[in-house]
Amino acid sequence: MKFSKLILAGILTLLSCSIREEREHCPCRLDMDLTAFSPYGRKALVALWDGLDASQEEVPVRDTLHRHVAKGIVGTSVWSGQREGQLSGSRLIVPAGSQPDSLQAFRAEVDCRGETAWVTAVPHKQYARVTLRVDIGPDTHYPYQFYVESDCCGIDLADLAPVPGELVFPVRQVADNLFRFDLLRHHPDTEVRIAIYDEKERADYLPLGQWMRKAGYDWEAEDLADILFDIDYVHQRLRIIIGNWEEGETVCLTL
Repeated sequence: MKFSKLILAGILTLLSCSIREEREHCPCRLDMDLTAFSPYGRKALVALWDGLDASQEEVPVRDTLHRHVAKGIVGTSVWSGQREGQLSGSRLIVPAGSQPDSLQAFRAEVDCRGETAWVTAVPHKQYARVTLRVDIGPDTHYPYQFYVESDCCGIDLADLAPVPGELVFPVRQVADNLFRFDLLRHHPDTEVRIAIYDEKERADYLPLGQWMRKAGYDWEAEDLADILFDIDYVHQRLRIIIGNWEEGETVCLTL
């Protein structure tokens, strides 16, 4: 009888080891709450960076996303607002001549070493909305064309870092002497300029990157602020307003 009990105990030990070893190789169930992205559209793009493997899909944001991933530390990226940008691996690149996207994004490394894991994806503003208000006096028609020139051409969705590269695109005029465009996240020391062209050639440029540094603009903020450049050619004055200037939430610098 004693011998039979020893055999049974041995069998149970072997089975428990086998079950434990098998469970170590079982995937982890990852649940992602995407509802915070709902103000930016019905769907969002989700990427999971699992070691050397990556998956990407467009999913509804009204529900929680359930996926099984290999156990370990899993990189997660969620973004909304992609229009012109083109994906190259984990990088969202602005095509030549195209406007940067108004991108909301989230990324996190999630501990998926257990049976289950949970993450809430909170969107953060990855672009600065730049407004140029140009006062040239009584003539409300500005006779030049603006082009943005920059050394950052996109954003890496795996870590939300700027992607170095040439960026050139035309600036849209939205009202009399009012111009507006978006810029994705840049390095703080990146040169951003407005090239001014007349009908034939480049006439001048505006050193926006230099002005932004003088005004204390924070390119590393979790949510990027909007910025207004109020350029008064008549009185030779520049006013820079950082923040929601239309609602009075601003930091102002006059140069």
